[in-house]
Order: sequence, then C-alpha cells, then structure tokens
Amino acid sequence: MKIKYDTRIVRRIFITATLSTVIVVLGWLAGMVPIKNTHGFEEYLLLLTVVLFWPMVILWVYYVDGKLYLHSLKTAGFEVPADRRKYENKLANLPRLKELVIENTGRNKGSLLLTFFACLGAVIFLLILTDYVWKWGFLSGIGFMIFCLGLLAFFWMIGTFVYFRQSDNRKYRNFYEPEDARKVRTMFGKGMFTIIIALCISLVLATLPFTMTEYVARTIVESDKDRIYFALKQIEEICAANACSPEDEIFQKEFKEYSDYEDLEDMENSLRAKNAKLKIDLIGGKAVASYSYTWEYRKIRTEEITYIKD
Repeated sequence: MKIKYDTRIVRRIFITATLSTVIVVLGWLAGMVPIKNTHGFEEYLLLLTVVLFWPMVILWVYYVDGKLYLHSLKTAGFEVPADRRKYENKLANLPRLKELVIENTGRNKGSLLLTFFACLGAVIFLLILTDYVWKWGFLSGIGFMIFCLGLLAFFWMIGTFVYFRQSDNRKYRNFYEPEDARKVRTMFGKGMFTIIIALCISLVLATLPFTMTEYVARTIVESDKDRIYFALKQIEEICAANACSPEDEIFQKEFKEYSDYEDLEDMENSLRAKNAKLKIDLIGGKAVASYSYTWEYRKIRTEEITYIKD
C-alpha cells in the first residue's frame, strides 16, 4: 500500500490553504468595504475570491485528512514520514516504533467527524423544509415539493447513520490494519469530498421547489390582476354611460350583460389567489380596485389597480 501523505506534503497544503483563505477573506472585505482609487482592483479581487472559494475548501479538507492520516500512522506505531520518497512511497517500508495497536474498541474520530457534518446537513435541510412549509404551506398542490425536500433531509439522515455506524471499531477497521472480519471504513478525506459534493447538489435541488412555487403563485396573482384590469374598463364605461356607481342596481344589470360574471361578488369568487378579496370604488369617474391576497409566510398583500387608457 502506498503512503498517502507525509509531513512535507501536509505542510505545503497548509501553506497553500492559508494563502487562498487570506485572498478569499480580503475579497469578502473588499466587497463589503469599497476602497477608493483602486482602479478596478476590487473587481479582480472579488473574481479571484469566487474562483478560489471551493479550491480553498478542498485544500482545508485535504489538510485535515492529511493530519488525521499522519495521526493514524502514529497511533498504529509507524514512524511519521517526513518525506515519503525516502521509503519508496510504500507503507511496508515505514519503520515501526512500536507494535501495531489494533483499534477494536471505542469509536473512530474521523468517522465521528463525518457523522457530525452529515448530521449538520440533515438539520440544515430539515430547516429548509420547515421554511418552505411555513412560507408556502397555505397553497394547494405542493405535496410533491414537500416530499422532494423531505427526501433530501432523509438522504442526509441516512448519511449520518452510515458514518456513525462506521465509527464502531468493533465492526470497521482503518486501511492500515490487518485484514480480518471487519469492513474497511470510509476515510475522512473521501467522506468529506462526498459530503461537499452532496451538499452542492442538494442545495441546488433545494432551491427548485422555492423558485417553482413562487413562479406558479406569481403567475396566478398576475392572471387575477389582468382580469381585474380589463374588468375596470367595463366598469368605467358602464358607470359613465348610466351615471351610476358599482353599488347601483342598474350597474349590476349592465355588468352582468357585458361581462362574464353575475356581479362583482361573483368576480371576486372567481379569483384564483388564496383568500383573494376585491373591492372596487369609483373615484372621480375612475374605477379603482383594491386587490388583497395571501402571500409568502401567510402575510396579506394588498395592491391597488387602476385602468389606464391608451
């Protein structure tokens, strides 16, 4: 088996990760606090921040994985290699400082860390699911969206269970331990890469129910507003021709004849937005509609609509 890390490589990863972190932090600060007379330097720094962010994260994952790897070698009784080339990059050539200690009791620290991050992901997506239900739960036909978000949270719960199970030294072993009945556990670095990739994909998928639901809800509201807008034209013409107001009987008769509704109450009932309410007043011969409906987080939104002649 090859030697994965030595202290030289881990040190280089640490220096590179630190430099990229400094650049990313400076980019964030430049975005928050504009600097005068920099001649576009801020834009280049922000671009560099965007480019370096995920490489920075990956470098820190490699660094932690390297430190855990070297700690595992030390715990196993191997000499921690300063330069793996000295040992022809082979684990079998590493000198032993003591006999190999088989970890068959307790729990593995790397697996427990992976369990923590997976559990954190599960909590995040449960909070996202809760936010979605709180934000759009008043709408009908969103059961599939809730199911999809719940599936994401369940996926992270499964990951938490898997990594916690692998932390048991009685059932799982490290890569450097002799083969026995136990299975080889996922090492920290590989597990973190899996978590990072899964997190990126999950976050993209989690935004879809929000954007799709908002698009449908906004389409319904805009459809209602269009119907109200064109009805206002009829209302103004009827009121002007008959010198009446929307409360008069003659208006109700004319409105029924020239529109698709029995009366204004029927028009209000035909609106599709949740808890839609419609009130129309005639102000100076101009029809003004007050349209209210339930919106995000069950808040009542009210809009004023007037007909504008071409």
